[in-house]
Amino acid sequence: MNYYIRETVFDEVRNRTAASKAREDINEIAESMGFTPVDVEYDYSLRKSKGFFVALWKLTRDWSNAITGMGDGDTVLIQYPLNHHPMGIPGLLKKFRARGGKVIFLIHDLDCLRMKRKTPLDKLKHAKVIYEDNSILKCGDAVIAHNSKMIKVLVKMGIDKDKLIPLKIFDYLVHEDFQYTERKVDDPIVVAGTLRQHKAGYAYNLPEGINFNLYGVGYENEEREGIHYFGSFNPEELTQKMEGSFGLIWDGTTSETCDGISGKYIRVNNPHKLSLYLASGLPVVVWDQAAVADFVGKEKVGFAVDNIAAIKDVIAQISEDSYKEMVENARKISGRLLAGAYAKSALNKALDIVSGQGK
Repeated sequence: MNYYIRETVFDEVRNRTAASKAREDINEIAESMGFTPVDVEYDYSLRKSKGFFVALWKLTRDWSNAITGMGDGDTVLIQYPLNHHPMGIPGLLKKFRARGGKVIFLIHDLDCLRMKRKTPLDKLKHAKVIYEDNSILKCGDAVIAHNSKMIKVLVKMGIDKDKLIPLKIFDYLVHEDFQYTERKVDDPIVVAGTLRQHKAGYAYNLPEGINFNLYGVGYENEEREGIHYFGSFNPEELTQKMEGSFGLIWDGTTSETCDGISGKYIRVNNPHKLSLYLASGLPVVVWDQAAVADFVGKEKVGFAVDNIAAIKDVIAQISEDSYKEMVENARKISGRLLAGAYAKSALNKALDIVSGQGK
């Protein structure tokens, strides 16, 4: 039987806290494929009333009950990283595999690649996360990673290449009636996502001479000529709200390049906003050193630049027919994203591997 772990977090007043859009979509896709959910909860109110170690003990017990309830021939899908790391997960998974169980991991992030390492405490935390990533992911019989760049990193970490499957892009499920927006090549550039300055410094250094439409939480700047802020929307509603010609995929503090830890991380990960834009039928602009630049070029759904200011000159060279082709290609990808096609394909490959039929 196939199971998936459905992690749930409760806040201080016992209200359920929603998982990220990407994790919720994977849960729904897995269930549509016949995976049975097994709930594991982390309760902040228990942590507050009884203490951290009591809450951690309960979480560890819940994980133990979940895994030990599965048996010979069963497969479990676990999204990684775990929302909260309980004690003894590698040991639980090794025992499960020893009695004939199989483990599939689907990676959302590799925390070891996106952690600051400036102070001795940072370095200590980083070493701990590297150990966790290695010890847990090596328990997988199949591991779904973002793309070929992330797979190379995982192989260097000691993960068996034959276990690794590229997702290519995260799906983006939308449950409301969906209609594509009409777009023109000379419309503004869309910037969507978290816009708090410490997270998206580049959004406060956008070049003049290009129009931008901003969507997201935490924008702290005043509008100026060429920059318009439209507020924040829930993830599904946002697919219908974005007005523009291209969606920008960028990270870091400056519009001149993707810098710092964020710049290093975007070289290996698939930003979820790529899925948001393409699900909306919106072509994209991406940093030319980002891992997803390969996907964007292959599928002809946008273009890559080395700095944001270069967008203006590139767009000036794009004909109306070429832009229409990009929009049509984006809509083709959108159909797959809305149907969960990429995760279904990767999960089927993972099931083949754990059954001995793949690779």
